[in-house]
Amino acid sequence: MIRLGLIGAGKWGKNYVDAAKESGVAEVVWSAGRDWRNTARGKIDALIIATPPEPRAALIREIAEFGYPMMVEKPLCLSTADAEAIRVALQPDVPFLVNYQHLFSPRYLEICRRASGELRCRGSASGPEVRSYSQLWDYGPHFLAMAAEIDVPLEDVSIELSVSDQKKFDWRVDEVSAFSTTKYFYDARTERPLVESVRSFAWAVHDGGTRDRRFGVEMSLEITRELERRSSLAQS
Repeated sequence: MIRLGLIGAGKWGKNYVDAAKESGVAEVVWSAGRDWRNTARGKIDALIIATPPEPRAALIREIAEFGYPMMVEKPLCLSTADAEAIRVALQPDVPFLVNYQHLFSPRYLEICRRASGELRCRGSASGPEVRSYSQLWDYGPHFLAMAAEIDVPLEDVSIELSVSDQKKFDWRVDEVSAFSTTKYFYDARTERPLVESVRSFAWAVHDGGTRDRRFGVEMSLEITRELERRSSLAQS
């Protein structure tokens, strides 16, 4: 059983506690704020970081010095400069996963298996606007990660965002060569890709590393760069 520490025990942090328990291979043995140094050593195998993104870059760089595997909430950070600094700080071969949980959805993985030919991608999301950062940085990373996984250029991805009482995701991949369309719809009430992402992270920690392309910082660096570009265009 992989022993996980949790930094950021808010509403979403509690979901990690439940997901770890449901995974059957990991458990959250303690949670802490940014004073994690005094309680972590000798008690855990890896860390989950579920803080807001603003302080996250500095926290990741600090933890990287101790060599702990990390699973980090998205967005990784809010600037390309911070993402580059994180890449420099991370130790090679230590598992690092930014949790774009839709990449672990069985329905999305089926789309990846079926996808062929020239791909066009459109993503849409709606939900309450409760973040201190924009919807683009909140929901956009999910769609850009899904596009990156199937090798669609991020600048070609259309993202539509709106405000409503409930959050939903609607992801469509058009298989142009096959003249058919597959549609991905995610509902948090009926599907638990978070469990699969925690399970995959725990196994990577157990094995001492992984070649899974969903791990590492490179995809997140590309996504952060694209989000920053779109934010600049929106403000100009």
